[in-house]
Amino acid sequence: MLLPVGILAVMKYYKAGDVDLKVGLAIAAGIFVTAFFGAKLGLSLGNVWVTRGFGILLLLVSLKLIFS
Repeated sequence: MLLPVGILAVMKYYKAGDVDLKVGLAIAAGIFVTAFFGAKLGLSLGNVWVTRGFGILLLLVSLKLIFS
């Protein structure tokens, strides 16, 4: 469901002149590569480490929001 809606949104923004295709393709390529390696790393670490890492990330983000 997300992909068709996203494609329609990109088409609208592109027609309005708000999309830089070179930058968009570079970002998409980066997301594709890092998602692959991130999934591989997440599977190799196991649930406990991924859960702890996510918990630490949430704690750091919440502290940043509190003190900014």
